Amino acid sequence: MDYLTQTRVKIWGTAKFVEDDAELIARLTERTPDVKAERALLFHVEAWDKNCRQHIPQRVPASERIALRQRISELENRLQDSAS
Repeated sequence: MDYLTQTRVKIWGTAKFVEDDAELIARLTERTPDVKAERALLFHVEAWDKNCRQHIPQRVPASERIALRQRISELENRLQDSAS
């Protein structure tokens, strides 16, 4: 889910844990030699869909909320100053 761009991908399928395939686990962890993996989680994707934006709520990151609150405060102060 990406609330900022209002996009998401739905994935349908199955998953299973693999514990007895040392070669597979070694391949999956070859770029991180300091990691000791005990099992792998394999996904079999049967279908996927990029959903429309209609039902994704708009959420604003904290940094943008802070900037927005500051801007609102500035505008409220300007409004008060012009009213006096």
